[in-house]
Amino acid sequence: MKQITSESKSIEIHINSLLRLVDKEPFLKGKHDIRKIKTSRDKVVDPRFEIIFAGTYSAGKSMLINALLGNDLLYSATGHATGLECYIEFAKSQEEERCDFTFLSVKEIQEEVNDRCQSKTLKIKKKYDINKDKEIEDLSQQCQQIIQEEGGSKSTEKAEEANGLQELLNGFKENRKYIHEHQHQTFAMEDLGLAPQEAHKYARRGSNSAVLQRITYYCHHTLLEDGNVLVDLPGIDAPVQRDAELTDRKVADTNT
Repeated sequence: MKQITSESKSIEIHINSLLRLVDKEPFLKGKHDIRKIKTSRDKVVDPRFEIIFAGTYSAGKSMLINALLGNDLLYSATGHATGLECYIEFAKSQEEERCDFTFLSVKEIQEEVNDRCQSKTLKIKKKYDINKDKEIEDLSQQCQQIIQEEGGSKSTEKAEEANGLQELLNGFKENRKYIHEHQHQTFAMEDLGLAPQEAHKYARRGSNSAVLQRITYYCHHTLLEDGNVLVDLPGIDAPVQRDAELTDRKVADTNT
C-alpha cells in the first residue's frame, strides 16, 4: 500500500520552496514550464500513475483491461463502444467497489449542440436552445428527417452526424436532473438507481455517454493498490471528433 514517508514529505517542502522562489524572481517567473515539476512532486508525495490504453477504435482496449482485472468492468463490443474517459482506481475491499458518473454541464452540452449543428456536414444554421423543450423537439425531428433521407443512421457521414446529435439530445433529456448549468456534477451509481453489473452498460457509447464527462470505477485488485490508475479512452481514430480529440489530449497530458 502506498504511504507518505518522511523523505517524500521533505522533498515536497523543498520543491515548494523552489517553486515559490521561481514565482517571486522576475527573471525566472513565466520563463519555465513548472507543470512537469509539480506533477513529479505530486507523484512523490502521493504516487498516482495514470496508465492509458490508446489505439484505434474496436481494437480491444476495454476487453484487454477487463482481462487484466479478471472482471467484466468496462463495456466491450465491436465498433465504437467507448465514448468517454473511463478511470479504474483502487478499492480497499470488494465491499467498497463502486462506480461514479461525472456529467457535462448544460453550457458544455449547448456548445456541442451548436458545434454539431454548424458542422460542414449538417450545416444547420439556426441556433437551438436546449433549455427549451420545443426547440429540442424541433431539432430532434430535423435529425430524424436527415437520417431517413440518407437511408439509415450509419449509411453516410451526414447520417452518422445527425444520429450523434440525436443521441446527445436524448442523453440530455434523459439525464437532465443530473446536469448542472455551469459545472460538472458527480453521482454514485446508487444515485442513478444502478446495480454494479448495470453500470458498464449505462456508460456504453450512446445517449448516456454523450452527456458524461467521465466514469470512475473503484476496483479491488493488486494491480491498482500502489497508485496505478488504468484509463480507457475512445479510439484515436474514433468517428466522433470530440472522442478522438479527448484521446489526443490525454496522451499528451503530463499525468499520463
